[in-house]
Amino acid sequence: MPAPTEPPAGTQAPSGYADAAVRGSAWTAVQVVVNKLAAAGVTLTLGYLLTAEQFGVAWFAISAGQFALVLPVVGFIDVLISSPRRYLELAGSAQRAANRVAASQAVLIAAVGVVLSRIYPERHGLAALMAMVALRPLADAMMVVPFAGLRIGLRYRAISAIDCGAALVSSALSVTFAVAGLGPSAIVLPPIIAIALRGVLYRRILKSTRASALERDSERLELRKYLIAALGWYLAGALFMLELVVLGVMASTRSLGLFAFAFGLASQLNGIVSFQIASAIQPIISHLSESPARQVEGALRAIRLVLAVLVPLLLVQAAVGGSVIRQLWPGKWDDAVLLFQVISVAQALYACQWPAAFVLRAQGRFATYLRLQAANMAAASLLLPLAAWLSPRVLS
Repeated sequence: MPAPTEPPAGTQAPSGYADAAVRGSAWTAVQVVVNKLAAAGVTLTLGYLLTAEQFGVAWFAISAGQFALVLPVVGFIDVLISSPRRYLELAGSAQRAANRVAASQAVLIAAVGVVLSRIYPERHGLAALMAMVALRPLADAMMVVPFAGLRIGLRYRAISAIDCGAALVSSALSVTFAVAGLGPSAIVLPPIIAIALRGVLYRRILKSTRASALERDSERLELRKYLIAALGWYLAGALFMLELVVLGVMASTRSLGLFAFAFGLASQLNGIVSFQIASAIQPIISHLSESPARQVEGALRAIRLVLAVLVPLLLVQAAVGGSVIRQLWPGKWDDAVLLFQVISVAQALYACQWPAAFVLRAQGRFATYLRLQAANMAAASLLLPLAAWLSPRVLS
């Protein structure tokens, strides 16, 4: 297998892409274990310290913020990774564009929070929570461009170390905020702080390897490509949060909290394992742009791996998770058990969505990805309200 070209992020790639994939998967596995243990510990603790209503208002704020985030700056990651040899020329322009987009998105989310707090006055503290959510695009803007550079350079070890540390910081802050009586902010704010921390550390590593590309402006980013990529990201994020928005409109805050708690538990395996594997293969697929056959072969290998490992785990999770919930939180979250089981099975049905999506973005096929997400959103927008309307037990 031929050696990859030197990655433009200023780092030396491993000797071959197969070797890079193995090393990346190994470091991803370490990150997955740490993140999973941290997330499990936080969920266990918050399950004792917070009420269903507090879970409900926190996740309503997060999901509403996701819908208001029309042009997520994370779209810059895909644009840069899809053109790995042009990273040094595009990074400076991308960073400035990300800062401008993030500022406008933050203002929009905060304004939406004020409006929603007047529509739902019974959801106390919603405006303040939405103001916290408005910090998310600003934190993303700190992270996306240096993160893309490290991924193009296949710096999996550095990324894994930073992400593990950030996950632990987020977990510690969540527990601290909950113990201090800060309620829903224990769910909303710590992950945003962790993203900002990742941005600071990514940038420091990038600067330590060679002069920062973020200060250069050799070539302007093609904003049309970013807009298409960002809209694809937006629809994917909105689709992920659509259930919470539908329940936020049609159900009580308690019902929304039960669903959010069950969803948070049931989706961890898919969100961490599948997403991380897909994230690891994306820059490798982009480096193989001159060999479409090898791109497809690598993507299919990743998808088969995800299906072989993740689907059985999710089915076991559905089978035994209910008993675990009843043992850990006697009587408190019993009404969330059925939701947890249904969501676990549903996660198994689309376990390969992240690898497929990341491959399309690595190939620069942003329009195809956008059309796919638009079709998914159209279907879900019809089915989810109908499902909520036909589910009196959930809405009770």
